[in-house]
Amino acid sequence: MMDDTQLTDDTTYRAAAATLRAGMLASFAAMSVGLVWWLLSGSPGGNGAASRVMPFDHIMPELLSLNPLALLNLGVLLLLATPGVTLISQLIAFGMARNWRFAAITALVGAIILVSLSVSLGWVKLF
Repeated sequence: MMDDTQLTDDTTYRAAAATLRAGMLASFAAMSVGLVWWLLSGSPGGNGAASRVMPFDHIMPELLSLNPLALLNLGVLLLLATPGVTLISQLIAFGMARNWRFAAITALVGAIILVSLSVSLGWVKLF
């Protein structure tokens, strides 16, 4: 027989697994469809275009102009965003379960990731 703690832990783990699975599947679907679309359309831009990363702010306009490489880049962004979305879902799940210790640890990990991202993108200068 499971107690309440194990039941909430199982729910939390299932939520994390579902979030990771959904992110992975959405990412792989976008990349696969984008790759097949690019190949079927005659590989516009050649191999050089496929090896360049599209700037983040160009992805949606390029996708709306039916550029298959934009879908490939969107898939990569989805893959990169999946752990962050999972971290947020875990923070919410721990908070709802009133598991404040793990909620605080999750928030600390999120803060470290945000600071690292801010420094790497040049939003914050340390030195």
